Amino acid sequence: MKSPSVLKNKAKTNKEELLNQLSKTKQPVIILPDIADNEITCAGLGLYNILKNQKKNVSLVSYKKPGPKLAFLENINEIKEKINGTRSFVLSFDTSKNEIRNVQYEKVKNKLNIYVTPAKGTIDPKDFYIAPGQFKYDLVIILGATELQNVGICYEKNADLFFDLPVINIDYHISNEQYGQINIVDVKSSGVSELIADIFSESEMDLPQAAANCFYTGILEATESFQSPRTTPKTLMAAADLIDSGADYKEIVRNLYKTQDLDSIKLWGRLMARMQSDSSLNLAWATAQAADFKNTKMTTVKLRSIFDKIRSSYNKTGTLMLLWENKKGSTKGLIQNANQEFLRDLFKGIQWGNAVIFEINKSLPEAEQKALTILREASR
Repeated sequence: MKSPSVLKNKAKTNKEELLNQLSKTKQPVIILPDIADNEITCAGLGLYNILKNQKKNVSLVSYKKPGPKLAFLENINEIKEKINGTRSFVLSFDTSKNEIRNVQYEKVKNKLNIYVTPAKGTIDPKDFYIAPGQFKYDLVIILGATELQNVGICYEKNADLFFDLPVINIDYHISNEQYGQINIVDVKSSGVSELIADIFSESEMDLPQAAANCFYTGILEATESFQSPRTTPKTLMAAADLIDSGADYKEIVRNLYKTQDLDSIKLWGRLMARMQSDSSLNLAWATAQAADFKNTKMTTVKLRSIFDKIRSSYNKTGTLMLLWENKKGSTKGLIQNANQEFLRDLFKGIQWGNAVIFEINKSLPEAEQKALTILREASR
């Protein structure tokens, strides 16, 4: 086992290499996991604002749209839902034997026809070849994903991007698989926002106010306004440093905790009224039916927000579970306790911040019974 001093030096080296890569990159892309909560979104947007302030041609990609709660943050609308045109392809012709006199192209329905006129005679098809060109980006930065598969559709459709370009992996989950060329994983951080803010604070680099606002907002989201067990003295120091860097904490708090939309308030009340518990499992849970979402604009992100509010009303050392009808014959769930990795493996779910999201291909009543059975068998 490596000594604490060796691990500390390695972490320091990784952070230095991160700053070195960020100084050299000209066209980085920041990618968030498919299920990015508000904290990770804030971290990504904060880093985006730093790189944009440094005149980098930076892109921020999240297949999950940010919730309206974060609409006040600068450049929030610049988050893209997908990656387009990651690289070009080159149609090349060997002109050592025959020059090209003219090249034209024409779009015909679903085809692009390219017309090549040689200087003499005919063209030998062997003299043509197609080769991939350079990537649009020169650096990939992934935030809050324990493994590459958590990036989901972005990874599936652009796999070569993640293997041909340097990848920086920044996360705080203990289950992180260290898949990057540079891995910065700090399980003691409240979230990615604190982790990135701390790196720039240690480097004594000035943060633009837009970035400081994002990181401070992310820390508030990760710690439930400094009330969760993830809040440490280091977290409070990071928050204080961000205020010194210009974070407008009064405006942030006003925007985060202003009056909620009526749909969320109604559903929150219904779920609180339906809460059930099992003292033998130290478990509290509730279910939401499809009828609860009728004529509302309820989203998974809003459900996560309601889940966090319910958590604040219950014993934080116990297990909290929320199940809801996803589609006919399928049920989704959120579950949280102190052992997130255990729950992720137990339900074959995906880490979503400090909770695990999972799916059971059964109706809501059947899924409820299956989830309870899984927990009871695991407790034996």
